[in-house]
Amino acid sequence: MVRRLILLLTIATFAFVCFGQEKAETEKIESKKIVVQLTGDAPIRVKMDEIVRLTGGPAVEGSKAEVTGQAKIISENTLRMIAGAKTLTGALNREYEIKGTGKGKATVKLTMQFNPKLAPYVKTYEIEFE
Repeated sequence: MVRRLILLLTIATFAFVCFGQEKAETEKIESKKIVVQLTGDAPIRVKMDEIVRLTGGPAVEGSKAEVTGQAKIISENTLRMIAGAKTLTGALNREYEIKGTGKGKATVKLTMQFNPKLAPYVKTYEIEFE
């Protein structure tokens, strides 16, 4: 009877340590931030603690972002879209995260090179940080 009790307590302790630790590791959050996903062409106004996300064309050589004014690029990501177990054709896109460096206006120019034989497509965004 005592051996069974010790065995049950050992199993319960082992389960608590293993599963409790796993839960604690999954609850860790690296960072929390407010992200504004810009989809239109109109100038926008955002707060200084917000990050502006722009998706700009395919992730190929020649596609880039340039920032002038009160902002900087803090992250450049490649997005891969998957349906089922396969990557979709043409589904690698670039994404840029822009953060204000001070109050004021910034201009972001996205250059998207869809085909090296054609002229690049350029799109300009106006952002005001307050």
